[in-house]
Amino acid sequence: MNVETSNALATFGAATVFVVIFYAESWWQLKLGHEVTRRIVSFSVGMAVAYVFVHLLPELATTTAELMELDEARELPFPQLRIYVAALLGFMLFYGLENMVSWARVTHAESGEEHEETIHLKILTASYALYVFVVCYVLAHEIRSGAGELALYAFAMGLHFLGFAYGLRRDSSRTYQRWGRHVLAAAALLGWVIALLLPLPEFFAYTLLGFVAGVLIMDTVTSELAGQAEGRFVAFLTGGIVYTFILLLVAP
Repeated sequence: MNVETSNALATFGAATVFVVIFYAESWWQLKLGHEVTRRIVSFSVGMAVAYVFVHLLPELATTTAELMELDEARELPFPQLRIYVAALLGFMLFYGLENMVSWARVTHAESGEEHEETIHLKILTASYALYVFVVCYVLAHEIRSGAGELALYAFAMGLHFLGFAYGLRRDSSRTYQRWGRHVLAAAALLGWVIALLLPLPEFFAYTLLGFVAGVLIMDTVTSELAGQAEGRFVAFLTGGIVYTFILLLVAP
């Protein structure tokens, strides 16, 4: 088996795991109950946060140095800050979308209207589908950095997807069950396919990684902070400690 085929299968495996997460999240709460489900989500978010601070932020610094070595990157505006600006854009864009949905929920609650199928929730779900597409596209970049980088990235993203899928279904179970999970799953596979067929320039892949980092930071933090009454701190802390220990063990 040649390297290209091996890489394609590895990234396909990661994308398939994401698809399973989006569908499994729909029925596992019925099997496990709300309390167990919430503890699992908090544990997963804690692991994802550990990935952000122990692995992803240092990787952004390394990636910026690599970007500066590319000839085409030097012709771009502010190349030394490009990845961090992309991260800021991802953070602010998705925080704004989450805030839009929260504001709409309060407005509908005050008016006594049903908010299950608001346009705001549809926009948020579609935006996360685009984000899933980008995450799976970046898989192709991570596999070029080695199987270890791909494994760490895919595992952290899977935990992250578990958390925001829970949030989407909590905000609108009907939207998530009817079409949201299908769109998210399709976006994961489409991102993998497009990465194989239409690889983007290296500098653009680096920029997308920054964007993914910004959304990941925003979502993993706000998923616990925004709903402190629902959060399970012990599970969150345990997840963070466990994954930090794993990352330190595999660190070069």
